Amino acid sequence: MKESFDGEMEEFVILAKERGYIAERAAGSGIIIKPKTTKNREETDRILSAIFVSLGFLPNLAGTAYLREAVKIELQKQRKGKSKMKDLYPLVAKEFFTTAERVERSIRNALEVAWNRSGEKNFNSVFGSSVFGRYTRPTSSELIGLLADKINFG
Repeated sequence: MKESFDGEMEEFVILAKERGYIAERAAGSGIIIKPKTTKNREETDRILSAIFVSLGFLPNLAGTAYLREAVKIELQKQRKGKSKMKDLYPLVAKEFFTTAERVERSIRNALEVAWNRSGEKNFNSVFGSSVFGRYTRPTSSELIGLLADKINFG
């Protein structure tokens, strides 16, 4: 059965399908756009490693490992439609047998080191156009969201 959408949404759905996404009718009059394929953990790790190297993250920092896990958890939560950043750090902490405060601080530190090593040019080249200015590095939550979106939507 072919699903039809009304008016202006039809153009958006066509564009999404041309770019390799699935469009589904949501409750009410909305639509949900999802990627056709979900990436497995190994592919996600490979993509994250490439992004981390290009952004200047050091693999020996605990924050980099925490960030990797936070992005994976965020991807799972996005797929289930239950994404809340405030719940993320405790989940990562539980995985690594540490505290949420240490996770947050370590991710902030890893982000600051990467930003100081590579600057806004590398971040903007990875995430497109000029997302960040010269002195406006992303917050940890922004970075986790951007990384999850980058993996989901390319």
